[in-house]
Amino acid sequence: MEGHLPRFTPIFVLLAFSAFILLICNITSLERLNCQTISAFYQIQSSIYSAFKAPENLLSVELNHTYCAHLGQEPTAEEAREEIYLLNSISWPGPLIPGLPLQFSSDSAQSYFVIRGPAEQQVGGQLVVDVHMLNFLGQPKKHGGDFLVARLHSPELGASVVGQVHDHQNGNYTVLFPLLWEGLVKVEVTMVHPSEAVVVLKRLREEQPDRVFFKSVFRSGSLSETTECNLCLPNTEQPLCNYTDPHTGEPWYCYKPKKLGCDTRINHSKGGYKKNLLTEYEAQFFQSDVNIKVPIHSSGMDNVTVLPAENGATQMESNKFIPSGYYYHNSWRPLGGTVMLQFNDSSAITECLKGKIVHMFGDSTVRQWFEYLNAFVPELKQFNLYTPKGVGPYMAVDSGHNILVTYRCHGPPIRFTSVFSSQMHYIPNELNRIRGGPNVVVLVSIWSHFSTFPVDVYIRRLRHIRRAVVQLLNREPATLVVIRSPNLQKLDPEVSLFNSDWFSQQQDMVLRAMFREVNVRILDAWEMSLAHHLPHLLHPPLTIIKNMVDLILSQACPVSKRLKRSPAEDVLPVSAEESNLSKELMVQFYTETIESVITTSITATTKHDTHIRSAEKTTGVKLPTLPDLHTPSTICKMKLDCQTSVLHQNQNSIYSTFKTPETLLSVEVNHTDCAYSVQEPTAEEAREESYLFDSISWPGPLKPGLPFQFSSDPARSYFVIRGPAVQHVGGQLVVNVHMLNFLGEPKGHGGDFLVARLHSPELKAGVAGQVHDHQDGNYTVLFPLLWEGVVYVEVTMTTECNLCLPNMKKPFCNYTDPQTGEPWYCYKPKTLGCDTRISHATGGYKRNILTKYETKFFQSRVNIKVPIHSSGMDNVTVLPAENGTTKMESNNFIPSGYYYNDSWRSLGGTVMLQFNSASDVKECLKGKIVHMLGDSTLRQWFEYLTDFVPDLKQINLYTPKKVGPYMAVDSAHNILVTYRCHGPPIRFSPVYSPELHYIANELDGIRGGPNVVVLVSIWAHFSTFPVGAYIRRLRHIRKAVVRLLNREPATLVVIRSPSLQNLDPWLSLLNSDWFSQQLDTVLRAMFREVNVRILDAWEMTLAHRLPHLLHPLPTIIKNMVDLILSQACPVKEKTDK
Repeated sequence: MEGHLPRFTPIFVLLAFSAFILLICNITSLERLNCQTISAFYQIQSSIYSAFKAPENLLSVELNHTYCAHLGQEPTAEEAREEIYLLNSISWPGPLIPGLPLQFSSDSAQSYFVIRGPAEQQVGGQLVVDVHMLNFLGQPKKHGGDFLVARLHSPELGASVVGQVHDHQNGNYTVLFPLLWEGLVKVEVTMVHPSEAVVVLKRLREEQPDRVFFKSVFRSGSLSETTECNLCLPNTEQPLCNYTDPHTGEPWYCYKPKKLGCDTRINHSKGGYKKNLLTEYEAQFFQSDVNIKVPIHSSGMDNVTVLPAENGATQMESNKFIPSGYYYHNSWRPLGGTVMLQFNDSSAITECLKGKIVHMFGDSTVRQWFEYLNAFVPELKQFNLYTPKGVGPYMAVDSGHNILVTYRCHGPPIRFTSVFSSQMHYIPNELNRIRGGPNVVVLVSIWSHFSTFPVDVYIRRLRHIRRAVVQLLNREPATLVVIRSPNLQKLDPEVSLFNSDWFSQQQDMVLRAMFREVNVRILDAWEMSLAHHLPHLLHPPLTIIKNMVDLILSQACPVSKRLKRSPAEDVLPVSAEESNLSKELMVQFYTETIESVITTSITATTKHDTHIRSAEKTTGVKLPTLPDLHTPSTICKMKLDCQTSVLHQNQNSIYSTFKTPETLLSVEVNHTDCAYSVQEPTAEEAREESYLFDSISWPGPLKPGLPFQFSSDPARSYFVIRGPAVQHVGGQLVVNVHMLNFLGEPKGHGGDFLVARLHSPELKAGVAGQVHDHQDGNYTVLFPLLWEGVVYVEVTMTTECNLCLPNMKKPFCNYTDPQTGEPWYCYKPKTLGCDTRISHATGGYKRNILTKYETKFFQSRVNIKVPIHSSGMDNVTVLPAENGTTKMESNNFIPSGYYYNDSWRSLGGTVMLQFNSASDVKECLKGKIVHMLGDSTLRQWFEYLTDFVPDLKQINLYTPKKVGPYMAVDSAHNILVTYRCHGPPIRFSPVYSPELHYIANELDGIRGGPNVVVLVSIWAHFSTFPVGAYIRRLRHIRKAVVRLLNREPATLVVIRSPSLQNLDPWLSLLNSDWFSQQLDTVLRAMFREVNVRILDAWEMTLAHRLPHLLHPLPTIIKNMVDLILSQACPVKEKTDK
């Protein structure tokens, strides 16, 4: 047989050659096979601009199970369902036959476009352009998947707009352009990547997500090590440090150093980029000037002339593409309802931002906005926070106009060099710390650093951000939240593998879909960068940044609220045709808005009716009201699309994922007794301070000990508004509240804690109600009627919270801090979820703590702070020391200091200086950052400094007086002083839940350094708890202090000890000096071996002649502050003293 093979060789060669020729000739037919397997959704390539209609036949989504898919929190069923929809919505077709030679890929030089229609068209119409893709052999492509972008522009007018690209899956594309202005307009079509390159990008995203790697430095003393870090690390024998965020579950890992512990990490930085990612074959599809961002030319005319609309009619069909905006005279003109203002001078920006707080979170593309404002507005002074340039965090303040602007980068992955580990904060956690309100603007941008990772990683991060945004808007609906979309950038063969516009476009689609049902503004950076004539850059040029900032300011200071504007703020001039066109576009915008809220609550209905009336005033066009739109037929009559996408059909179930999952805020049934019991005070103990507590005296059940079923049930209770449906300003709205128990029976007694408010969300108006308890289960709430419009009544029955709650077999909300493990619980409301908590307050003081026998030991002027008299002399005369020797024996008691002429003189080694003028204080604090964390005894120091130093201006953060947080700045001397109360237990009323921060967590967020002073006071609010609770809290604080001093040993940390206070029978049971002395002893022992300064408030109050008070008098406070300043600015630095 072997001898016959050579005879058949020519036959086999001929057959093989014939088969190859046949294959080449029939590639067209082969490419047509199984076209139905390609996602139908991709019929609109540029679905960035679409409504995200889901495909009819969803593709099976292959999730990346090779890249540590088990990391992060397990998604809920609804989250997993949404993720499938999102991944299908961005599915991308490719060649049906992978691996064909380069010659068969798309060649932009031979491809061409053709403009449909006449050479003259009209404003309000739509320009249609057909694009025909050819390969390098000059043959028409027979499949889709090329990544094309397009724009229409008039260079002489500085006008431009993006086009919407439709992929017909056969090598042909259609681009739609709205005709928005008169004049000569030119078409520009660009192939960013051929479909063959997109296949490679998809492979890299799934198989090489670690092509950018990261590292961290670990340091303890003089020992330092560096290891690799990432979202997921290869499975080796090397142990890992797990830095998964305890709040969000976002994973992050580093290889553990060989000699150091995981808690010694001090920074994070980009390690580098992997090389040789492509095969020789794949590299052919990434060539500059060949197939990366190359133009496609016209086969004929590439422009048309746009004439005025006939009879002034500019109405656009509802099925036409409507972009988010366009440029005219290089100024952006949004089409989404925002009236664009021009902020061409700094005074206009200052006037807009007056009294506002602007928080920026994200990557360097949002940092550009901070840098623009800081450079353009001279009065906005940036503070030196001693953070790396280009990294942050940053802060700028205009104290004269109460403007605060901050920037903070998002958590890992982030390719900065380098970020201190203490400054790596996740955006959701930062949002949960913001109270929000009508004077708060939140700007978010997060996309660029996720381009190398699978899309599900980005979806997970956005899901956490979305949940935090929803919670922020739930507690403060008037907060303006703006989310920046991705933008295009300059590409070359290497950059394309890491930051391709295709990656960004995929993220853009996901971001818009996930925030569609949330009340945020999307700043369309994609269109604003694509439409403009300037080159695409990761960091857009200044002209584009100005337009972005102007758009944000126009949303923060809408024209309806700016009755008096400077010329710099005038609305852009538009022609009559443009005005009519904008009206029609706004009609469509608002009717689409109406469609999206048809199934919402009555509150939302009224809210959108107000929007409509506002739109009517702006456009002069009569818009239908929401009640007219409750039927699909009515919507169809308005030319709205009646076909709802699969994603939109499931919006209600997907929206449920915005709520915090039970794994984060767990609802548990309390079956465990507390390890200790809190004593209950009696009314007798409040004799001398009854005037303070009369306002909080509270009735209780007439028959104590009744079963739980007889207690108040808010779900069955109800309120009734008295009077007619129409009332008048100046009147009083009366509301009757009827409380029922869990059996549905009317309550027979009072004592429920009710709060109420009257509000108009659209007007951002609200007023509190006064609650009257009739002691029979019925209550009356009175509201003054102070403004015109629709007003809503809100009545709430609050619940009890504590470190530990009595065992009532009643569900409770677990707010245990995930970082420190500090426990905190609230009884779960009957009708609301645990994630709806908005504030914390002192609920009151328990009574009947003592027996009659015990009461005898708590009597004023008998056995509470009474003097013991001498039986003989009660004084001696002190003469000068012999031979001038003043040395004290080592075994003698040496106090921390003493008073002389009412001035404290320290004996602990600190040379005490007197800071008797504001200039002395400023000279000491120049260039310093002072953080105060703790209770109200520490807040006194903040209040002293702001009162004593006129140049230290307090910024209004719109937080409750005597609660905070507070901030004061002296821009000229770069002085920043902050105060924040510690986490629960704290007896302030009220503290907004976002402001409840544990000191240990705050310390972990402080970089530290020689210009940073950290002051801590925590004791008074722990006096009623067992010492074990205090020890546990100090243990967490001590660990955080040690970490702070490890990364920045030069940081000055001062801890205030407890002090004495005035006592009577009542206060003795809650804040006895004995409790304080116990805490003082524990505090000194636990920090004895740590490099901190203890400010001995115990001795400084005990030694002074002034009466003992919880809040010491100003003379003592001055001495405390002088001692701190003497430690912050030791005598060697103050030669003039």
